[in-house]
Amino acid sequence: MKRMVSNTHLHVPGLPIRANLQSRGVHVPLACVNCGGEIENNWHIFVSCQSLWRERNERLWNHTVRPANQIVRSSLKVLCDWLYAQNSATKRCSATAHSVACLRWHKPPQSFVKCNCDAAVFPESGEIGFGTLLRNEFSILIACRFLKLPGFPSVKEAKTLALHEAITWVHEFGFPRVVFEVDSKTVVDSYIFSLNDLTEFRSIIRDCRSLIENTKNFSLVHVQRPANEIGHILARRAQFVSGSVTLLETSY
Repeated sequence: MKRMVSNTHLHVPGLPIRANLQSRGVHVPLACVNCGGEIENNWHIFVSCQSLWRERNERLWNHTVRPANQIVRSSLKVLCDWLYAQNSATKRCSATAHSVACLRWHKPPQSFVKCNCDAAVFPESGEIGFGTLLRNEFSILIACRFLKLPGFPSVKEAKTLALHEAITWVHEFGFPRVVFEVDSKTVVDSYIFSLNDLTEFRSIIRDCRSLIENTKNFSLVHVQRPANEIGHILARRAQFVSGSVTLLETSY
């Protein structure tokens, strides 16, 4: 992989972290309670300080040393597990248990990675949020990305832009075999049934088709929302990101 982290400003409201508390008018010091050396924000808690502090304790007390890529993987899992738990908590009153296979995420074929992506439109700020994550054939999360851009497209245009951003992102890191999953049937149907109109939506679809068809082992699949839930959560949380945040496991 080319990089492990980029543009690492991440703000996830709801946690009693000092940066979050100060933004709500609570007068507390900004320095991290644990290390005292950096501002205690979400990125520092999830990825920097807490992960390294845990590894320090494991090395000191249990003589256990883990490779850097495993530390990054565990940080990614903590972050995405927390986001999923927060989202599930808001839905628990109306949640329905789904046992149908197509409503659940399934791991990709051997030697493939699966890319889930989604978009969210924020009309109040005139911005779009994109969420993308990659998991391998062992269901291990190997990368995730939050991205926020200016714009106010329609929902179908936003979801098509999310796919385009995901394909471009995956190309950048050189994954040769990828299954892309989106929860918009409109996007997938438009991808399959080519029309020659000149709308912005069709233009983005044509770009996506070109990117996928020029790579032998790329494919696009429609799934139901529950199978793409993490992508949806990341897209919604992108509203709290400045620019983009990319987390990668360095062994890929």
